[in-house]
Amino acid sequence: MLPYGMIAGGNFTLTSITQPVDIELQAQNPPDYIYLRNRSAWGDGEPYVRRYELARTTELLQQMQVPIPNLPPYNPDKDAPIPWAAEVRAAINKLRDEKQAN
Repeated sequence: MLPYGMIAGGNFTLTSITQPVDIELQAQNPPDYIYLRNRSAWGDGEPYVRRYELARTTELLQQMQVPIPNLPPYNPDKDAPIPWAAEVRAAINKLRDEKQAN
């Protein structure tokens, strides 16, 4: 069973990567729509991207001769700290110290 809009043989159409389809924007300006989908597929940046959709939108942009967006890579410093991470680190260090003392 192929996803909606897919054609057997690995070919794909605009609709195969645009679900849910924003028909009004897609009909008015397909390059803008694909550009927005490409930015959305980028997610937080490499390696945290939606690979399939990013590859397909990049290929469509190239076929339409639209510049590929230059988006920033993933930056772990922007992530909020995990609330219990410090406690886990402290417990690991305590266990390591106890093991070394024995």
